[in-house]
Amino acid sequence: MFGGPAPDAWFAPWLSDAILGFLVPVMVFLFWTRRGVRLWGVLVAYNALGVFDYAHGLGAQSIAPMPVEMASPLTVYLGIGLFLASQLVALGLLLRTDAIRHFLQGEALAIRSVRP
Repeated sequence: MFGGPAPDAWFAPWLSDAILGFLVPVMVFLFWTRRGVRLWGVLVAYNALGVFDYAHGLGAQSIAPMPVEMASPLTVYLGIGLFLASQLVALGLLLRTDAIRHFLQGEALAIRSVRP
């Protein structure tokens, strides 16, 4: 990439990896300190972007494989595939009724406190 051994097709997946990675502490902080439908929506969107990012990485590997001296194809496919599966599990857990109810508890408390 840019004169290095990695293919240029990997620039976008690596850039999105960096951005999503820097947002992890923010997402964890919000998860532990806030509740509500907006936070649930942000977490669903963040995990959906993560799924897209891993799928993009699998596509980049199939179009422009990483050189063997950097990583074996099996390692790349297995690593990205496992993280894609874990991201799908996290997204599935967020879409469960009990998880949605958990995030909406904060909304219900706020609505009850506003009503006379």
